[in-house]
Amino acid sequence: MATKRNFDDAFAAPQSSKPTAMDKFAVVDRAMAASSPTEVLDVEKLLQDLPDGEFRDWCKAEKYVPESVIELPLKSLKPSPFNPRHFYQADSIRELATAVSERGQQQAIHVSPDYSAPGEFYIHDGGRRVRALRLNKAETARAIVKDIKLGKESYKFGYDLNTNQKTQTLFDDAVQWKYLLAQGQYENQNALAADLNQSVTRVSKVIDVAALVPELIEKMLDHPVKFGLELAYAVSRYHRARGVQATHKLINRIVQEDLSTREVEKLLGRQEGAQLQPAQSGRRKYDKRYDFSFGGVKAGELKTYSDGSLTVTLKGLPPEFRDDLSANLKQFIEEASKRLESQNA
Repeated sequence: MATKRNFDDAFAAPQSSKPTAMDKFAVVDRAMAASSPTEVLDVEKLLQDLPDGEFRDWCKAEKYVPESVIELPLKSLKPSPFNPRHFYQADSIRELATAVSERGQQQAIHVSPDYSAPGEFYIHDGGRRVRALRLNKAETARAIVKDIKLGKESYKFGYDLNTNQKTQTLFDDAVQWKYLLAQGQYENQNALAADLNQSVTRVSKVIDVAALVPELIEKMLDHPVKFGLELAYAVSRYHRARGVQATHKLINRIVQEDLSTREVEKLLGRQEGAQLQPAQSGRRKYDKRYDFSFGGVKAGELKTYSDGSLTVTLKGLPPEFRDDLSANLKQFIEEASKRLESQNA
């Protein structure tokens, strides 16, 4: 694969005193900075500190100096399946495309080679920039090639960059966290939460939002300030109870009437209560019953029935305890389901 090197970028004077993402992540090797761009670089010497492996072999074959900025054909770039960004709004891409056409590509993207498809690269950071460049019918993108393993390592790399730049949304997190778990990158939600320095409760709620159909998520993305985690989580619960069309109407009401999370939960509570009324008219006889108390006060009960079902009713719990219990119960059921599937396979 032939790559066009843009050594001028490595030696260009900074445009401002404020460090940019390029300053932080695209620093050319100091040994390279001591040389003239027209000199023939001793790549072997520059790569001597790299560990043996596919990336070192690739750098040697392509005469690539790690952390340097090069021009890569846009047609050679493809999104990583573990890219932390999932949703790209058309208006945002068009705005960026206009800015890029006026000022050029200000920040390099970060990619890694696809060793199974020579000449192709996975994008780990810079999906918006690539889309904007393609919209402008550009042929190349300025890029830094990284030694990043595809999976949770590449996800965390892009996630940290997006978090620092405040471009990551909870909806991106929802879809990609669910995907990471489905791909076995993390054993469970607890492991994912620990690795990303998030609470288990937050991870559980965010992943629950992933159950929303894309059209509902995109509708909320039009109002990112309005739909924080708690409100989005309430909408996802409403979606499970009422379905897609009713949730479309709910989102419209939230935007037009500025409904709060508590008001949505009240609407949800009335609906759940209405659904339970018919079941209460015909009592079933339970096999076993277990009473629960919290702080010495009765909090609820668990009942099992001969048809294999069970019901749990708990009231008056502290919110944090309730959320942790919900997250742990959900995780237990998911893990038990996976074990059952493997046994029946």
